[in-house]
Amino acid sequence: MRQLVGGPWVLGRWRTVLLVAVPLVAVVDLVTFVALVTRDESPAAPGPPGPDQVALVVMQAFADDDCGDLGSLLADDADLPSPMTACLAGEVNPADVTDATVDDTATRGASSTVTVGVDVDGEATQVVVDLRRVGDRWRVVAIRRPG
Repeated sequence: MRQLVGGPWVLGRWRTVLLVAVPLVAVVDLVTFVALVTRDESPAAPGPPGPDQVALVVMQAFADDDCGDLGSLLADDADLPSPMTACLAGEVNPADVTDATVDDTATRGASSTVTVGVDVDGEATQVVVDLRRVGDRWRVVAIRRPG
């Protein structure tokens, strides 16, 4: 009697390999398809900063005693408190100002009011930053106390 070379145990092994490989290939194909469909082809171009970002940058620069580069964020006729004008002149603020955070933003047309929370000498307080849109950029018009 002759023995068959491709007996049932050989065909069973190939069947098992196929039963595992076909679903695995299908899952990989599906994952690849979903990844390609959901991928954003065009990265969003960063636009000019919004009013809350401008207000935060200005107040953080004030907190860091580094106001030298803020000229492009300020309106020519900006009404600034004396500590801010001293910071712009390169003087160090005697108060310890830290933790500038945006608490609230109200925008109407080309005007925006941003309330910024700051910690001054360990005491939490708020400052209001008024901004005006000039072209596509926001400029600080005034920095004042709330109210």
